[in-house]
Amino acid sequence: MLNTKRLLIVLLMLGLVACGSTPDKSTKPKKVTNVETPKESILEEDPEYYLQQAQREFVTSSDGNIRDQWIMRAVEAYKQQGNCNKSKTILRVALPEMTDPILRDQAKLVVAECLVKQDKIDYAVLDTLLNEIQHVGKFNNRYAPLKVQYLVHQNRWLDAAKVRASFDQNTPETSLDIWYLLQNLSESQQQKAKLSESELQPWLELSLIVQRYGLDSAALNTAVTNWQQRNNNHPLALELPAEVSRAITLESLPREKVAILLPLSGRLAQQGMAIKNGILSAYFAAENNETRIRFIDTQTKDAQQLVELTADYDIVIGPLMKDELSEFVKLSSTSDNILGLNRVDIAPIDIEIATSSTDLAVQTDLEEPLQPGVKVFFALSPEDEAAQLAEKVYSTGVIQPIVVAQQSGASRRMAEEFLNTWQLLTDKNAIQPSLATFEDNAAMRNSVSEQLDVLQSNARIKEIEFMTSKQIYSVPRNRRDIDAIVVFASPEQTELLNPMIEASLSPFNQKVVPVYGSSRSFSLNFTNNSLRDLRNLIFTEMPWMLPDHQWQQIANEVDNLWPEKNDTLRRLFALGFDAFNLTAVMKNLQTLPQISMSGMTGNISIDGQGNVMRVLPVGHITENKVTLFALD
Repeated sequence: MLNTKRLLIVLLMLGLVACGSTPDKSTKPKKVTNVETPKESILEEDPEYYLQQAQREFVTSSDGNIRDQWIMRAVEAYKQQGNCNKSKTILRVALPEMTDPILRDQAKLVVAECLVKQDKIDYAVLDTLLNEIQHVGKFNNRYAPLKVQYLVHQNRWLDAAKVRASFDQNTPETSLDIWYLLQNLSESQQQKAKLSESELQPWLELSLIVQRYGLDSAALNTAVTNWQQRNNNHPLALELPAEVSRAITLESLPREKVAILLPLSGRLAQQGMAIKNGILSAYFAAENNETRIRFIDTQTKDAQQLVELTADYDIVIGPLMKDELSEFVKLSSTSDNILGLNRVDIAPIDIEIATSSTDLAVQTDLEEPLQPGVKVFFALSPEDEAAQLAEKVYSTGVIQPIVVAQQSGASRRMAEEFLNTWQLLTDKNAIQPSLATFEDNAAMRNSVSEQLDVLQSNARIKEIEFMTSKQIYSVPRNRRDIDAIVVFASPEQTELLNPMIEASLSPFNQKVVPVYGSSRSFSLNFTNNSLRDLRNLIFTEMPWMLPDHQWQQIANEVDNLWPEKNDTLRRLFALGFDAFNLTAVMKNLQTLPQISMSGMTGNISIDGQGNVMRVLPVGHITENKVTLFALD
């Protein structure tokens, strides 16, 4: 430890360095008038002045605690001026000498507050600092925001909401912060929290009301009004979340005439017909359906012609191809309601509200100003599924997975998205998953064996055998740090990969290494032999493709359409089925991104960019059948 004399010398040097630096006009101390000692009051907010006072007070009184109080004033002042580097430099010298526990806690808070201002935050260091603070109650208004930020990084939304509720709970700002933290919980998680978290009851009650009635604006309005009457003095009742206020006054989209734009001829006719059949199935299954629908072949019309043909329709579903959809959205009116069957790279254009007399004059010829239409984009995105799989695998506590993927195409894109999502979920210092790629079936075994260190183990066995004349009984060993294997490959490739992986895992490892896959690894055409080769595979898939779903009658009809159970066409059928049903509620889903609709393709919600997001269930292949699997 530094002795006191050396500490003062170092702090004095820091002060001299600060005095010699170029002054920052934005942080120059303000002059204060009407005081008796103008010379010192000019320096009153100057951290250099505080450092000099620390030296003078210690020389006069030899009181280390008083010295440290002045040092902390300097540290706080530097931080307020945005000079965190200076604050941290002083604390590196001064903190080891501080004996007062309150000042030590304050010093660590300053370091933590400076840490979260960095572009890349080391959350492990932040966690350590926060855990070392002993007098949390004394600094709660500074400690709590830091703790919330750490918990949010850990996706511990309920814990973050509880900490946020521990200070200034009755302010509108804090109330809304708690609300939006809780919106990251699933409905089942909210139900569970409602039973145990009494201090969060009002927020959870309203959130569950939104989950239950969000797709019906009239019912939602009634339920929210009743909740407000029961909680009339609560800040959340006095200032409802903006999206809830909008949702209770929503008017349903008109759906008398719906146009569907699909490729019904040419090379994509089979895919277009599968979507068409899904739309027709949903149309005939709907109760009290007064909608008129028209199918238009996009292969025989250009984008401008499609815009003209659909001008009088309430809602347009499609087009399917990305470039056609992008062009159609660009040419269509901002008031059109479009459910595109792909993603686009352009943002929907919003109507600007008229704010000047000129703007208002332009609108006088109209009966009412045009309202922006709803633009939603529904794609069966492989990248979305890969990101979701990463979150699911991470939630199980897996630390070191390896990823195996085909070297090109959708499988490679999914692998890259998985790795990118994993990097976001983990701390920056965490070891990232290895990626093993293969071009063809012949390269699979070498790629998997290399990543599992089996090739190296075999090489070591051969080396030992070469060194001795005795017979060696050996079993190759795989890496011990691997706790999951994630596969992005076709059903046929996965059927070959899974036994290879199983054979490469050493029986001496004493632990099961789970194998995860995506919907690309599963097929309804699997035979019992195939299922045995894929035993223990855990994979994400749309509900429509898993057993015991709620559309069995429709599934029987589809089996008659496609006796060979073409997986791609079945998934496109589900896309069409959900797309038609989505038109009835897409305005509500876009207004309330926290609610979802149960569909064949998954639990459907709409994010802030108008993209349909799907939460997929998880399947598990046992010896000869597929069952639903709960990861959390």
